[in-house]
Amino acid sequence: MLTDVGFAHGPVEHRPDPVVPLRHCPLREGAEAHRDTVCSLHLGLIRGALKEVPAPLGVDRLDPFVEPSLCLAHLSPADEHRAPDPAA
Repeated sequence: MLTDVGFAHGPVEHRPDPVVPLRHCPLREGAEAHRDTVCSLHLGLIRGALKEVPAPLGVDRLDPFVEPSLCLAHLSPADEHRAPDPAA
């Protein structure tokens, strides 16, 4: 999905928390001018994609432009991202 929207992403890096490096933002010019909007959109896309597949991980946050062409998507176990069951 990340490749389909234009990112050049790397494999999960296992730092203190696992991260996915995202390079070459497909909306970089817009993100530089409207970071909150564009980065929130990208974060929502990643979260939505991970919820649609049986992924063991979810995304906590997206750190935009930690380097000029690098953003980091921070991962954590998927159960931390699921809404509580109201029937429970």
